[in-house]
Amino acid sequence: MTRKVKKFFWSYDVEKTEKWLGDMGAKGYVLQRINLLTRQFYFEKRNTNQINYHIDELGWREGSP
Repeated sequence: MTRKVKKFFWSYDVEKTEKWLGDMGAKGYVLQRINLLTRQFYFEKRNTNQINYHIDELGWREGSP
């Protein structure tokens, strides 16, 4: 199942957004893509452990804790 979440000003606080993405991962939601035009994040529900995300000028990356 795909879940869409809209976050308007996420790019202004990258560290806070990385933490939020990690919190979503801890709940089992894995980031699939980001629509930069509409500011929507698309997640897929999975059975997973903690996931850490890193946002940089090239996009986002998943990593292990």
